[in-house]
Amino acid sequence: MSQPSLARRAVHGVVVVSTAAALSLAAPTTTASAAPLPATYTGDAHGDVVRLRSALGGAGLADLFVGHSRTTVDSRTAPAVRATSTNVEAGLGGGSVSADSTTATAPPSMNPDLRRLAAVNLSPVATAGVVEGDVAASYENAEQCVAGVNGLRQLGTSRTTLAGLNLINVLGVRALAVKASETTTSTALEDQPDGSSRMVSTATTSVGDVDVLGGSRTLGGVTIEVVRPVSLTATSDGTTGKLTSQSSVVRVRRANGTVTTIEADGRPVSIGLNLPGATVALTVAAFDDADTSTGALGRGSLDAVVAVDLEISTVLSGPLVDVSLDLGRLTAQALAPAGGVECDPGAQDPDNDGLTNDEEAELGTDPDDADSDDDGLTDGREVDQTRTDPLDPDSDDGGVDDGTEVGRGTDPNNAADDIPVVDADRDDDGLSNDEEAGLGTDPDDADSDDDGLNDGTEVELGTDPLDPDTDDGGVLDGPEVDRGTDPLVAGDDFPVVDSDRDDDGLTNDEEAGLGTDPDDADSDDDGLNDGT
Repeated sequence: MSQPSLARRAVHGVVVVSTAAALSLAAPTTTASAAPLPATYTGDAHGDVVRLRSALGGAGLADLFVGHSRTTVDSRTAPAVRATSTNVEAGLGGGSVSADSTTATAPPSMNPDLRRLAAVNLSPVATAGVVEGDVAASYENAEQCVAGVNGLRQLGTSRTTLAGLNLINVLGVRALAVKASETTTSTALEDQPDGSSRMVSTATTSVGDVDVLGGSRTLGGVTIEVVRPVSLTATSDGTTGKLTSQSSVVRVRRANGTVTTIEADGRPVSIGLNLPGATVALTVAAFDDADTSTGALGRGSLDAVVAVDLEISTVLSGPLVDVSLDLGRLTAQALAPAGGVECDPGAQDPDNDGLTNDEEAELGTDPDDADSDDDGLTDGREVDQTRTDPLDPDSDDGGVDDGTEVGRGTDPNNAADDIPVVDADRDDDGLSNDEEAGLGTDPDDADSDDDGLNDGTEVELGTDPLDPDTDDGGVLDGPEVDRGTDPLVAGDDFPVVDSDRDDDGLTNDEEAGLGTDPDDADSDDDGLNDGT
């Protein structure tokens, strides 16, 4: 018979299968189905480059965030996707700011050019470098997902860069300087192997070196280093929400080469500094993320990658510098419907046979039946491994179906080695010898576990033909069926009391099944007791 052609076919090495494996592959596990469009999914990713609170020489900045990115998606709203990059925002303490931002929304999809945002005026406390924003938003409509690239269906992105931030000089030395830093946020649907798509929200920050009192290149100064980018990624497949993170190492480097590593436990570490004519107090703290995921919601936050507090004072002038910096604040959350989002129905595999709906449509197999030809082999296995026809139970027309051949170890594509089935059911229990070989039951004993039910009946009922008490309730399967109780539910097993009242070798339940008298050892008065 001709074999089906399919581009995805691949056979890796020699396939060796046992009879038990051949039978078990016909019963796939079930998973939650993805939610068809329109479906509800949400995501939010947020990042701030610098949070600044300062009092310097009597001038103060109450609470400002410099360099802000946020990307949100909510399939129920219009617009569904929003990506924003902002130069400065007021924090909880307020403050006078002149904000400028660039925003992309969708639908329709937008990808504006990178934009230099308005200069941030921090005078007289500090000077901020150039802030640039680059945003994009993509969304088709409620009935259609955006196209994917390498399995990722990007919805929104926002990248905000800060060229640097410098406090003014104190006693001839730059009090503090933050080198170029940035934050990026994104939301996306990510295709999964089962054909569904999960919601993904990611916030990332790269924190530049922070020089205090001129940095580690000057005597008395230090440089605070964050050695690699930090990220939070919240995911949701509609069943489980998760937070994953990439952490970094925060360390303080001195001019003499010594390095202090700051543990990410939120506890401030005091760093001794010397500035002639002044008293300097510097503390540095590093933080770990907080995972607040619950149920299907993936969610987490990071208060800051590193927090820096610097105070400088003199006897004559009193406090000169009082500044607090939080660098790299991040949050992310994601929520998908149960089973994820069905962006591409053709990529689904509802019968879990290893073939997508699109592939089954090409082959002509049933996308809702794992074994379309009922030969004991799943459609995916026939295509990918045995190279048999998933629409023909006997691909080689040799008289034995493909599953039986694989179980026996013969070639299902070679009719010459098909061994005819002789005396297919020697013990007349309703199961063929080959089926009994697969199950492990005795082909010469109709009731392998001696529970009063023959093996074929047990397979039909769903009980275990190798376990006399399938539900472990204390009563054998056969007596349960005779009584009318469920042999698969332990809760309805009634304890056996005086199990053989007439001492004839048969329990009362067995006598009930046979129709003999449980109170008469010789029910037919023939001189032999019923058990004999």
